[in-house]
Amino acid sequence: DSYQFNSGGPYVQVLRPYAGHRIDEEQSFVLQLNGAATVASVQANVWCTAQGLGERIDIRLLTGKERDGLLTAQGLQLAAEKEPLKYVTLACNRRLAPSAKVQLVFGKGVSTPPLGNNAAGVPNSVEKRFNFQVREPFAADFSCERENAQSACLPLRPMRLSFNAPVPVKLLQGIRLVSAK
Repeated sequence: DSYQFNSGGPYVQVLRPYAGHRIDEEQSFVLQLNGAATVASVQANVWCTAQGLGERIDIRLLTGKERDGLLTAQGLQLAAEKEPLKYVTLACNRRLAPSAKVQLVFGKGVSTPPLGNNAAGVPNSVEKRFNFQVREPFAADFSCERENAQSACLPLRPMRLSFNAPVPVKLLQGIRLVSAK
């Protein structure tokens, strides 16, 4: 007796950053699939959508040093070297608007490489959407204590500079308070 079954096409096991996270306007993604997927099927069947745009945004597959750097930063370089088609690195092919709601869509049709007598590979049959929110525009806020709204800062009281996103320490070390005179 011989038995055959179809386990379905590739699907996303792990997505980095995780769905629901705030992302950058030019965010890169790492998709760890349950098995190999052809580059052509990923390019054709994975896309982004963004709030306010009525059209599909193509993806840009990351390759070379850009891919290597991203995989190394995620601790996936060695695993990706062993099974390169199981790890997809990509970005939406346009800058995303600040504060926009975005979806990364892993569409139907992403398929495995051809194997044996299946010359076309096995395509997935379920579309999966991952939701994200683009971060707000970068903002810095300076505050200090004053006697009234029109007066200058009280020189002996604390002054605060706050940011709505992380800032590298090296940049923070370059901030200086300079007199207007």
